[in-house]
Amino acid sequence: MPSQVLRVGELRPNQLLHTYGVGAVADLPNLSVVVAGLDDWELGNSQIVTERRLLSAVQAQLGSARFVLACERGHLDDFPWLYYVHGGQEPGGGEHTLRLSERGTTGEAANLFVDCSCGRSRPMAQALGRESWKHLPGCRGRHPHLGSFSECGVETRTLGLGATNSWFAMQVRAFSLPLAEDEVDQRVAENWPQLSLLAAVPEQTAKQLLPSLACWPDVEPYGVDAVWLAIRRRADEAEAGEAEEPSDIDLKGPEWQAFIRPVPIELPDFTTRKEAPPPKMRSWLPEVVLVPRLREVSALYGFTRIDSPEWDILSTDQDRIVPISRDAPSWVPCAQARGEGIFLRFSEERLAAWESQAGIFRRGRALADGHDKWRADRRLAPGDWPGARYVLLHTFAHALIREFALECGYSASGIAERIYARSGYAPMAGIMLYTAAPDSEGTLGGLVSLGRRDRLGSLIEQALDAARLCTSDPLCADHDPRDRGDLFGAACHACLFASETSCERGNHYLDRALLVDTVTGAHTGFLH
Repeated sequence: MPSQVLRVGELRPNQLLHTYGVGAVADLPNLSVVVAGLDDWELGNSQIVTERRLLSAVQAQLGSARFVLACERGHLDDFPWLYYVHGGQEPGGGEHTLRLSERGTTGEAANLFVDCSCGRSRPMAQALGRESWKHLPGCRGRHPHLGSFSECGVETRTLGLGATNSWFAMQVRAFSLPLAEDEVDQRVAENWPQLSLLAAVPEQTAKQLLPSLACWPDVEPYGVDAVWLAIRRRADEAEAGEAEEPSDIDLKGPEWQAFIRPVPIELPDFTTRKEAPPPKMRSWLPEVVLVPRLREVSALYGFTRIDSPEWDILSTDQDRIVPISRDAPSWVPCAQARGEGIFLRFSEERLAAWESQAGIFRRGRALADGHDKWRADRRLAPGDWPGARYVLLHTFAHALIREFALECGYSASGIAERIYARSGYAPMAGIMLYTAAPDSEGTLGGLVSLGRRDRLGSLIEQALDAARLCTSDPLCADHDPRDRGDLFGAACHACLFASETSCERGNHYLDRALLVDTVTGAHTGFLH
């Protein structure tokens, strides 16, 4: 007889990528569960998401009760109640019954006690905080989502069941870029790993096999004949060495090149339209590109616990990344979303001149020192400072997100950013503010309309005016990142911090002093 499946709850597909992915603790109506690794996922009803640039990046990464225990290496274990209440000593003979009692009304850990039937009692306050490792056993190296144990022994920390720092997704994201000039060639190029198999067989056989491929729903609207001709064109280009294949993990470089293309792009998943910049801002903002249609694909390739990946996701300490399957995965969970956006390119000449000023160098050095102290406090190797250019563009993006949210139909948490900042060879200086709606083919259309010349100028001026003064000034403006090892300068929740879904750097590398002049009078703002 077939085994019965016990239904314990449900999660939306998008939650399995962003909120309750592999290894995360999910609170269901009647119990709490840990989402299993990819080895235990049923793929019968799954859909293949094709985005080859993102696949290259993912492949590069994969190569390289009420309380639980966790360690910085991502292991998760049950809380050792007997060990804790008996101070690490072996409990005496007889049966031991434990009870968690609350002896107050505030809900604080100091009022929460673990009581044993043998008479021993201990407050949970000693199991929490920086010194809690002294009262807890070493890590057993348990990965419950994989059903595995390994040697570990590092210090452990107590986490509340379902705490937000018990699971941080490690993701890479990419926009679907044009690979051909028309729609059918674009679809064939996107699905080329499967369709290339038909290029070596006779025409009639290929046409008969085409509807049996998993990618057929993507190309079916164009018809068998048109798809076959596109396959032949793609095959001829490959033989002549003209077809480009994704060979590295530089996700932003190709996107930058697509946005600055001199001619508009008109494809179902990527449409661009040039817009004249505001007249008063042409000296530093020479190009505005409206993107009425775009497709973003994100892939989950691992996760961390306790500390989030605070800096560039591709340079995160590999020892902290927890795998999502027992063996090397042949697939990873993906989510695709469609939306709209606005691309703004800064003047390279104006930006380079600003970077060369002595005052900017000193301010950048103070931010870099705070960055180095932050990494040293977490026993990380020095380096990966993104530079003053990135901080400037990132700050401008956050200021504009706040202003855009007041004018368009999207909330601030629904507007995301992508920062293009690179000096030296092949420089980049621009931002992309966009919205992508999961499980939806349409968009509200409110964001792109803000990029029109008659509206964008006033919105930027209002954003800059708001950035000059914070309600927490002078404390915010005078903040020195070197004091505590912070990754931001003049920035706080009152002026610049954005939601977790909007910022690509976890609200770090922000500084109003590099964008505009603040009450400190330092005159380091790019747009002073």
